[in-house]
Amino acid sequence: MAFPFPSPSPSDFDAAAAAGEPDFVGPVGDLAAMAAEGEPGAVRLSWSAAEHAQAYFVAGLKSADALAGNYAASRMTPFAGTEGVVSGLEPGAGYHFTAVGMRWNWVEYGAVWGQWCEWVTATAAPLPSRSEPASRRQQRGAGAPPPLPPVIGAAGGEGARGISSGTRTEALPAAPAETAGDDRAALAALYYAAGGAGWNNRTGWLTEAPVGEWYGVTADAGGRVTGLQLGRNGLAGVIPAELGDLTGLTRLSLWENRLTGPIPPELGRLSRLVSLSLRSNRLTGPIPPELGDLTGLTRLYLYDNLLTGEIPASLGNLADLQWFSLNGNLLTGPVPPELGRLSNLAELDLDHNRLTGPIPPQLGALSALRWLSLSGNRLTGTIPPQLGSLTRLTELELDINRLTGTIPPELGNLSALTVLGLGGNELTGPIPPELGSLSGLTVLWLSGNGLTGSIPPELGGLGNLRWLSLNGNRLTGSIPPELGNLNNLAVLNLGGNELEGSIPPELGRLQDLWLLYLSNNGLTGGIPPELGNLSNAGLLYLSNNGLTGEIPPELGGIVGLRYLHLNNNRLDGDIPAALGNLENLWQLHLRGNRLGGCIPGVWRGISDTDLAQLGLPFCD
Repeated sequence: MAFPFPSPSPSDFDAAAAAGEPDFVGPVGDLAAMAAEGEPGAVRLSWSAAEHAQAYFVAGLKSADALAGNYAASRMTPFAGTEGVVSGLEPGAGYHFTAVGMRWNWVEYGAVWGQWCEWVTATAAPLPSRSEPASRRQQRGAGAPPPLPPVIGAAGGEGARGISSGTRTEALPAAPAETAGDDRAALAALYYAAGGAGWNNRTGWLTEAPVGEWYGVTADAGGRVTGLQLGRNGLAGVIPAELGDLTGLTRLSLWENRLTGPIPPELGRLSRLVSLSLRSNRLTGPIPPELGDLTGLTRLYLYDNLLTGEIPASLGNLADLQWFSLNGNLLTGPVPPELGRLSNLAELDLDHNRLTGPIPPQLGALSALRWLSLSGNRLTGTIPPQLGSLTRLTELELDINRLTGTIPPELGNLSALTVLGLGGNELTGPIPPELGSLSGLTVLWLSGNGLTGSIPPELGGLGNLRWLSLNGNRLTGSIPPELGNLNNLAVLNLGGNELEGSIPPELGRLQDLWLLYLSNNGLTGGIPPELGNLSNAGLLYLSNNGLTGEIPPELGGIVGLRYLHLNNNRLDGDIPAALGNLENLWQLHLRGNRLGGCIPGVWRGISDTDLAQLGLPFCD
């Protein structure tokens, strides 16, 4: 499962290393979740600390949405520590959870993220009068991602993200005249080629039992193999060409094993195939163009391998394809414009390869598309305005490429959009005010470009927005007070621009805000005491501006604050005694001001601080 937040690129690591800061975040471990007793609709979670992490995000997805493939419904909750409660869930409903660590150490680009940990499941605490019996709770083990609905010929769905469009009901062509004996021989070839003796489960294999009784195999009444599902079963070796003889096969799932070598072009003979998943192995070599002959295919998952070469243009022949994921390989060359012919496509994920060239404007014809991710490649040219025709699109991720030109105002037509990621490119020009009409948007990531002009006040109308990152651009003007209307906002990052004027006191209305990052601008005036109303804030960065006046004692009301950066401004006056209420600080920077008085004694234990440079005594 992918999430709408960027992964760092090698150049970002270099920048962080030059600054003398860690260039990675370790994995989160030991994630545990359980119903929060006495808190209906809440789940209590805990996890082990990730190395170099400054904060954490937990993603929660209702089990019903997972089963429907509705991953756009996932909910992100930030935490400053290694435990917390996710509330506001449906009482008694099952949920899936995963967590990731992050740190801020390359302001011009964004954040450094770790890896999402394995899934765990839990049931939200029920209402007192409707306690859900344990027998109804989902009991999937850790690491088993939410499945998708099965297709014909499958006894279940593998874990992958996608969008459900119902069961395929049209008649399949009759199988060719190969015999059940040929199928048995092909299965034996797989057993020997993929280390069958070491499989996690090999029940029935190579016995005289009907092949339909072999583990992971389904067969029709005549003994012809119709399904082969051996995902996460310890297969190690190569995929034999003999699998191309299983011409009655409708589903081939060999995901998350240790398979190596190439994808056999003989798989292109499986004319009845509806779903092909070879994801999360160590497969190498090119994608066979023969896969373009599988005209009944609806799902093609080849992601998280080591595949090389170009994406075959023949894949544009897969007219029934709905889910198409090649992300996390080493693919090169252009995005084939022929993919614009896949009129039934709901998901196209090509991110984190080495693709070059422009984004084909033909992709704007994919009227059924709901997820388009091309991030983490080397794409150049402009963003085609034709993408503004994808009115069913919920997620558009074009971040971390080399795209140039302006942001097309036509993107404001994407009325279903929830995630827009354009960060880490070379985009210029203004932020289109038309983006303010994307009322369902939850994530807007435009950081690390060369955008100019002012921040459109229209963005203040995005009432569902949770994440707004405009840092690392060349934006000018003042911070629109309309941003104070974003009641659901958790992250506001405007750092590393050329913003001027005062900090709007309206930002103090953002009760859900967890990160406020305004550092490295030209802001002036005082720190609004209204910021003390940000009771859920964990990180407050106002450093490297021209702020004046005294530190408001109201900031002492943000008792959960972990990071406070006010350094390199023009603040004066005594350090307010009320700041002694900030007992949970991990990082505190106040240097480069003209502060007086004494330092609250409770700050003695802060390890990451510049208090010694103030030359002030402790208060006790």
